[in-house]
Amino acid sequence: MLELSIPLMTLVPIPHFSVDRLDIEFNALVESFDEKHLTCSFAGTDTQHDGEEQQTITSNHHLKVKLQATQDHMPIGLSKLLGLLDEAIVLDQPIRPSAKADLRLNAEKIEIFTKREYQLYPSEPIVPEALAWSSSNPLVATVDERGLVRAHQEGEAYIFVETYEARGRCRVIVESDQRKLGQILSSIKEYSQRREASQASQESSSYVGSYKGGISSNTKEGYLDGSYGMKLISRANETEDTRPLDPRALRTQVITARIKAKQTKIPAFHVTHTAPARARGQEPHIDDFELLTTIMSALQWRRHNGPIKLYTDSEGKRIYEEQNMTFIWDGGIDTTVLDTIQDRVDFSIFWAGGKLYALRDMQCPCVMLDTDMVVWKSLDEKINPKKDAVACVHRECLSEVYPSIDKLKTAKGYRFEESWSWSAEPFNTALLYIADPKFKELYTSHAIEFMRDNLERANDDISQMVFAEQRLLGICSENTNTPVKTLLELEQLHEQDMITHIWGGKASLRQSPELAETFCREMVAKLLEIFDELAVELLNIPVVKQYQPLAI
Repeated sequence: MLELSIPLMTLVPIPHFSVDRLDIEFNALVESFDEKHLTCSFAGTDTQHDGEEQQTITSNHHLKVKLQATQDHMPIGLSKLLGLLDEAIVLDQPIRPSAKADLRLNAEKIEIFTKREYQLYPSEPIVPEALAWSSSNPLVATVDERGLVRAHQEGEAYIFVETYEARGRCRVIVESDQRKLGQILSSIKEYSQRREASQASQESSSYVGSYKGGISSNTKEGYLDGSYGMKLISRANETEDTRPLDPRALRTQVITARIKAKQTKIPAFHVTHTAPARARGQEPHIDDFELLTTIMSALQWRRHNGPIKLYTDSEGKRIYEEQNMTFIWDGGIDTTVLDTIQDRVDFSIFWAGGKLYALRDMQCPCVMLDTDMVVWKSLDEKINPKKDAVACVHRECLSEVYPSIDKLKTAKGYRFEESWSWSAEPFNTALLYIADPKFKELYTSHAIEFMRDNLERANDDISQMVFAEQRLLGICSENTNTPVKTLLELEQLHEQDMITHIWGGKASLRQSPELAETFCREMVAKLLEIFDELAVELLNIPVVKQYQPLAI
């Protein structure tokens, strides 16, 4: 609170009158006059005589005075006096700005369906109790004391938040989910038809360095070097047959559904670790194409293989909360493991190190699944939990990516074990299944021990990490006689319909906004086609809404 000591005279207005006009009216009795003089006296307006013997005379006199005054300029002397009094004002508390600063929120504008919720909060940390929230139109949207917005009916409203020093607002547009959903699904159908027609006309051509309208212009590689399975995103939905069924086919589908119900559910987990970005001095950020791939990866795993959870840190969780996409992980979100890493690890060198800490925490059997990998089918025919102790996508070939022992950087005092076989081939761990808890403990312990206090940077940004994650897996496998089953061979990667992995194509997507936008639109169309039962929830995700077919 601001306290001032101020002289009373500086607060109370002091009148400064000036007479503009004075009118006086009265009755006059003319007593005598001559050419130069006139003698008058006040005269009564009426005179009364009372009786003849004793005479009483009552006389009334009339006098009217009219005075007109106005506020005049302050006298110079008084002005100087009050100027001296101004200097006597004493400030008892620090001055706060009278105009409130802007308070930035996590969203300036939100579009939300009726009966849905959206969490608003300041971009800068502020004690929740210091915030006062309000709505300009409570019939459309209300907000509670924690900034949780609830949409009630179609229309627009502004959500205001205010502190003692700042204020902010967010525009809220509430739409009917049923009408909007009908528009979206209609547009999806139209867009899919146009997309398929465009692709059919380009079957004989290949991607030659420019955007040609579809992400499967080259049916072998997709349009991204280093990725595989890209055609599974853009082509007609072969993995989800939606054609009308005759009675015999329907019976077959029912039997198949019963068989699937008996399938073994394998818990999986994603990992998003923002420490590598912070270690490089960068603001944590997830590209749109990565967010959309993560959504598809989680939902496809849930549909075909089992539950999935997310290991992330507090900053990563905040990013996903802003996107309203935390519901995709039915196994929940864990921030404790990555937020409480005590080891001294340079995550700018070991950028995937968070996966190994998460794997160490996860119970067996489990699948470590990269957020940029989508598994389109059940793995029941590929992985047998009763027989397979370890499984991964494919082997890797020993190359310059995996340097010799003398070129690896290590922490002071670290020693490679003499029993290790340096001819063991590494394995790709974008998908890693482990059922043996002892093997999991051995593998993660060796990997984390190699990363701990290993702060010297190599000549490249990949060799140290892939040794800890991929090559040590092969070494541990050979050292313990634990076979690693591979789901695919290298020559099968571009001719299979089970997995899409975009890791090798991320650089192309970041360098080409046109390719990135095409990819995102294809992915959103695919999401809404396959998971139409989740269309309302998906369209409440900003990145999905941004690339929905209506925007085409």
